[in-house]
Amino acid sequence: MNHALCNAHHLRELQALEEIDQESWAKSMKKLLLLACNYKHRYPKGIPENIIARINQLYEQILNRGLDFHSSQPPLKRKGHRGRVKRRVGHNLLLRIQNFRGDVLRFLTEPDVPFTNNQAERDLGSRIK
Repeated sequence: MNHALCNAHHLRELQALEEIDQESWAKSMKKLLLLACNYKHRYPKGIPENIIARINQLYEQILNRGLDFHSSQPPLKRKGHRGRVKRRVGHNLLLRIQNFRGDVLRFLTEPDVPFTNNQAERDLGSRIK
């Protein structure tokens, strides 16, 4: 089985960004991941290609919206002049889900890959349907 990132963790991070930082892209991404999870349960033998294509298209649009939002924000202050420029929590999450898109969305294309890698969260997720 290939590596996949745990989407239950992403959902928690997105929820916090939505509630605390009011980042609208996070709410959209959370809804999209939950919709994708529902499709995973609806089509246990494999999600139809047209649905996967649409989810990927929406994923890209939401990513771009979030990246545009963060590029318009003033830079964070940093102590001293050394090291990398600090990024906001939401920006770091966006970069992670952009750079590891295949690992985030692997559950869409590989029937054996679960939405989350935690059995308790999978049990909870099956009740969310």
